[in-house]
Amino acid sequence: MKLIIKAIKVNVLLIILLMISQAASAQLSEPQVFKDFKKDKSKSKLTDFSYAGYHYGEKPLPTALKNVVDVSKFGVHPNTQTDCTPAVQRIIDSLGKKGGGTLYFPKGRYLFNLDSTQKKFIQINYSNIVIKGAGQGTDGTIFYLANDLLQFDRHPWLSPFLIQTALNLQGTDGFWGIDYPDDTRPVIDKNAKSKATFYPAKILTEVTGPAFRGNRILKVKSTKNIKAGDVILVGMYNTSKDGNLIKELIKPYTTFEAHHKAPNDAGTQKAPSFQWLVEVAHVNSNTIELKQPLRYDIKMEFKPVIAEANMLREIGVEDLRIESAWKGEYCHHGCPKSTKFDSAMMDYGWNAINLC
Repeated sequence: MKLIIKAIKVNVLLIILLMISQAASAQLSEPQVFKDFKKDKSKSKLTDFSYAGYHYGEKPLPTALKNVVDVSKFGVHPNTQTDCTPAVQRIIDSLGKKGGGTLYFPKGRYLFNLDSTQKKFIQINYSNIVIKGAGQGTDGTIFYLANDLLQFDRHPWLSPFLIQTALNLQGTDGFWGIDYPDDTRPVIDKNAKSKATFYPAKILTEVTGPAFRGNRILKVKSTKNIKAGDVILVGMYNTSKDGNLIKELIKPYTTFEAHHKAPNDAGTQKAPSFQWLVEVAHVNSNTIELKQPLRYDIKMEFKPVIAEANMLREIGVEDLRIESAWKGEYCHHGCPKSTKFDSAMMDYGWNAINLC
């Protein structure tokens, strides 16, 4: 009898171990969607993000910093009650005009945006600017945002970050991108609910032939104002009243909820719903080769265009800690009892770094 009981216990134990082994094996098995991606990226449901990162992950982050400036030698000191924003801005602008450099902040706590009646933030409008601290710990370099930067009346989305780049491309007073067609822009301006302006990206040329996801070559009307190394904005428009492009982008979904005003109006407004930033690798007389493959098919029915995008390069923020005076709770888009203002404050009032 004892032998039978022992045998049963052993068998039960083996069954349990087998179940655990099978469960672990199932967790480690490769999902079919990833197998499909590896087999043919152009037909996969997954997006190819292998080109993300500094120089597409093909180069390591630089370790030798150039033209290092110790900010303490130019009137910027930690652990004081002085707003460091104006002095830091002067150093950045001076370095930027000379081709760039590194602002080094020794250990300590640096205060920014001390005056609650103003919106003071660090602006980087030049390439080759690096902000470097002396460590991310509580005993390292701390940037402290003393007051919020929320622009509630204009548009919360446009609220500046503590460190804001490329205001020469898009300021905190408006949005940038490929504009709506001339025949719908007046209607959009008339019905606009925000005080934001719009910075239209300059259209450089039209795409003259279709291209497919995974391809790198675009046929264009002219490459006169485009060269290798440029960053461009590839755009497409909705060309039917029911929003053929926006539906193409979100399929297999076919409808939007009533409060999704922008996509619901995309067709009647002929909205440029597809806009994709990408670097140019090579240029010939009527073709552009891209640094990375297309993520979507470029179809002629959507009137594809190429627009200018004057991007900044080689901007870095490293080895520092960012803190703020925000003491409240946080829920994305507001907590259950939050007012519209409170919700905006949570999402947009205390942001740290915007690399545009």
